[in-house]
Amino acid sequence: MSFILALDPNMDEDDADLWIGLKIEGQCELHWIDGSDLDFQNWVQIQPDCTTKSTLMMSSGQWYTENGHHGNPFVCETESTIYCPQHVT
Repeated sequence: MSFILALDPNMDEDDADLWIGLKIEGQCELHWIDGSDLDFQNWVQIQPDCTTKSTLMMSSGQWYTENGHHGNPFVCETESTIYCPQHVT
């Protein structure tokens, strides 16, 4: 989480709950929004709550479920891109 906080100097660690793109469907089936399966979990105690459909990550790095009606920021995974200097071919 400290890596994410370092990317945005305006983000306050005490109010840094982020949507992480994990959705809950059916009978508590967990999937990332890109359709990939979940291979790691870091829930707070008594979670996930399968009556809600979206997941937030707290500043501690742990996850909890919440209905998606809040204006929290979100974090996305993308492929890394490395640019070469113009003089390199």
